[in-house]
Amino acid sequence: MPVPQAPMIPLPEPQSTEHFVTIHAFETGYMRCRQSVFIDGLLGDANVGSWRFFISHAPSNTKLWFDLGMSNDLTDYPPSIQERHQKFFDAKPAQNTLRDDLKALNVKGSDVGFVVASHAHWDHMFPAKQYLPNATVLCGPGTLSLTQDTWPSKEDSEYDGRIWNPQRADLPIRELPSQLSAPEQYWCRVGPFDKGHDFFGDGSFYLIDSPGHMSGNLSALCRTQTHTGELRWVLLAGDCIHSPHFVQHPEAPFGCHLPTPSGCIHSDPALARDTIRRISALKTGDTRVLVWLAHADSLEGQWEFDLPLGSSASKGVKGWGTV
Repeated sequence: MPVPQAPMIPLPEPQSTEHFVTIHAFETGYMRCRQSVFIDGLLGDANVGSWRFFISHAPSNTKLWFDLGMSNDLTDYPPSIQERHQKFFDAKPAQNTLRDDLKALNVKGSDVGFVVASHAHWDHMFPAKQYLPNATVLCGPGTLSLTQDTWPSKEDSEYDGRIWNPQRADLPIRELPSQLSAPEQYWCRVGPFDKGHDFFGDGSFYLIDSPGHMSGNLSALCRTQTHTGELRWVLLAGDCIHSPHFVQHPEAPFGCHLPTPSGCIHSDPALARDTIRRISALKTGDTRVLVWLAHADSLEGQWEFDLPLGSSASKGVKGWGTV
């Protein structure tokens, strides 16, 4: 029986015409596996992209990435990732590099202030100092405890010390405070979620504590506008959800045949289920909400948004995906 959830509170309306962010999404690679990895009993193959999202907040002149997706060079990763995960998911990188994506946006890498890691899995982060020399990596509470044994110090570790070892990382890394250690009102209710951090203080971009997939898992809720000026809320769901079916069917059974401690793709299935229910409630509770997965073959409502000038997607070149 589903766990009862607190009622969804209305999403905050903008108090100014400036209280929005812009979002641009870039497809960074492709992976393939059986659909039953995600939903038990679902037939067929899942052929999905791996997305990164560029966020810009004009009032503060802040630019950031939510996830970096997959590196276009698969040798960027620790040996254990190359030997196991890349082979299991038949990983294929896109042609575009992070530098290409910044060029399409007409943004200097040195102007990007943050990289928000939805979580510490390999297909969401890679060493990026050469592209983003002034960025700080932000991660969710508990991430650095999970990733404390890093490669190459620990030869078979899946966590790259160039990212996750605070003493040796190429870029500075900062973990968001837990609810116990955070200042008062740092975490607040937003929509159906108990813990959201109002990153810019104007309700345009929330980092959402989204437990279940792994320690420190985050999603992000963005208030943005279509090319015609209509308000949209976009949930960057990361790996909270691996199949769009879960949005409409939050009780669909998890795939249960993986060689993981939980048997499924989430480290804590009960918490992951609770997060999925909340995402489903968000979607059904407000018709302006779009849910964008980190791994999807396309993004819901993508056609409502402008493409960056000069991007290959705007010219119909396969291998790019931008909104």
